[in-house]
Amino acid sequence: MTTLFKLPVRYQGTGGSRGESIERIEGLLRPGMRILDVGAGRRPTVAPERRPEGVHYTGVDILGVELDLAGPRAYEDARSFDITEPLPEDLVGQFDLVICVSVLEHVSSLVAAIEGMRDALRPGGVMVFHTAGRWGLLPGVMNRLLPRRVGLFLLGRMTRRSSDTVFPAHYDRCYDRAIRRILKDDWTAVHVRPLHFGGYYLLNVRPLLWPYLAWEELTRRAGWRNLATHYLVYAERPPLPGSSFAE
Repeated sequence: MTTLFKLPVRYQGTGGSRGESIERIEGLLRPGMRILDVGAGRRPTVAPERRPEGVHYTGVDILGVELDLAGPRAYEDARSFDITEPLPEDLVGQFDLVICVSVLEHVSSLVAAIEGMRDALRPGGVMVFHTAGRWGLLPGVMNRLLPRRVGLFLLGRMTRRSSDTVFPAHYDRCYDRAIRRILKDDWTAVHVRPLHFGGYYLLNVRPLLWPYLAWEELTRRAGWRNLATHYLVYAERPPLPGSSFAE
């Protein structure tokens, strides 16, 4: 029996916090949507074969080489720029859905990134993002407490990835209370869902896995939302007065 079958039920068959987030994002897709995928690079959040008919899918990444590695069918449009900088004018107010998965923990300003995503939306449009949590023991606290090179090395070993592919993370305001505060104005129908999946980082370090899972389960059952390992956030930009997003 593998370690996976000994993990809490929420771990089984979900693909972790990223997998659960992508599944929920795909449930929002509709034919003809204009979608902006922020920071996906070589790996679009929604694969081309899973997109409804008529979807126009734009990818944004700070590294142009990452977009080049995605292949010719990944995006209808690909742009290289920093989402924390002012949005290019031709992208302002153009999208029905803006998505961002496993990226915002790496930006220097969560406020600026959310402002950029908001500006990309049409009135009544939807933003969905997934981020690692600042105060989750794994990966947030460990990644910030350890020296950068050590943290990158350990995360690479824990996830069986080259440390060169693990980007530095800031975790700026990446916790429940701060996210809700940022979204208090200019957004409606805000939902911040705490996720608890830090055990995946320790699948190859079994002596540490069980004590960690006991701690994670305590924080989850106690409702300590600021200590979640990840968050899935949904928010809507208010429609124009007298209009409907469905129209």
